Amino acid sequence: MTFTKTLGTFVATTLATAFGCGANDGTEVGSGGALASNGGAGGTSASDTSNGGGAGASGGVPAGGSMSGGGASSDCPESVSAMCGMVAAHNAIRAAAPDASPALPPMTWDATLADFAQAYASTCPAGHNPNRIVEGQTAGENIFFASWPNLFPPVEVVQYWASEQANYAYSANTCGGVPYTSSTFSCSTCPECGHYTQIVWRTTIKVGCGAVSGCSGTFQQVWVCDYLPAGNFVDRDGNLQLPY
Repeated sequence: MTFTKTLGTFVATTLATAFGCGANDGTEVGSGGALASNGGAGGTSASDTSNGGGAGASGGVPAGGSMSGGGASSDCPESVSAMCGMVAAHNAIRAAAPDASPALPPMTWDATLADFAQAYASTCPAGHNPNRIVEGQTAGENIFFASWPNLFPPVEVVQYWASEQANYAYSANTCGGVPYTSSTFSCSTCPECGHYTQIVWRTTIKVGCGAVSGCSGTFQQVWVCDYLPAGNFVDRDGNLQLPY
């Protein structure tokens, strides 16, 4: 049996033009789990799940190591074999976003984000990167952990995050049947939606990811995806905005 865990985070900054009401109307939050102060990540909201296994990809990046690969191609814009398909998996979820009008723009792979995510993943972290300033912005972040020793295919990692769509009702903007707010977003016992809503956040158009295997402890592999611009905004009343 393979045990898995996913983490997301509240990020950190003020939104100057939220709701057209002038400066400091909103707060930008990253993808999945816990409230943070300006510029950093807070605690985490993670739910352990188990499945019947799933095929792990062969090989993997040793703990503390790095990924390398050839140049990017149309078949693998990520340019790293272990990451091939990551962008396509994200964009398949975006293309299927219910009631998105117009359709969500596709994400593109960002090498700077990928290097940043890989550097952090290679530390075998237990939680979020508290310093996610990339390209002058605070990035959103999704993290996936698994006890399986070999790296999962990227599409399976994205599917774990995207499975939260079952909890999210777009028309009502609820998660698990309750209003989607900063309180329910960071509640450790509440259903999770933030990893999914980060993936389908309309203005998030860049993604870069890293992964590592061979970590000690329960979770031997760690995947980190960072996003720009970060998604999951809340207003001053703590209500999360619709992702698109």
